[in-house]
Amino acid sequence: MLFLLGTLSPIIVLAVVFILAGLLKGKWRWMALWFGPLIVFLVAWLVGQRVAEGGNLLYVTIFSLVLAGLFIYYPVLAIIGFIRFWRKRKANREINK
Repeated sequence: MLFLLGTLSPIIVLAVVFILAGLLKGKWRWMALWFGPLIVFLVAWLVGQRVAEGGNLLYVTIFSLVLAGLFIYYPVLAIIGFIRFWRKRKANREINK
């Protein structure tokens, strides 16, 4: 059971992060979206060292996909964050006129 949990840990922790981000609001949501995947990476790396030593190629594949996904996730998140910030700033300027 622990071997299966270790193998699927990147997917389980990512699901928890996105559920948590869905429940939070405002700045806390953005903090969860920025720092959550980094925590996922660290947990998966620490747990996975023991799992991958046993020759578990499923874990190595999942971990590699998570790592590759982070290279896409962060630029997209940065662009979305910038667009939201810009729109909010523009709306605040129009209100304050």
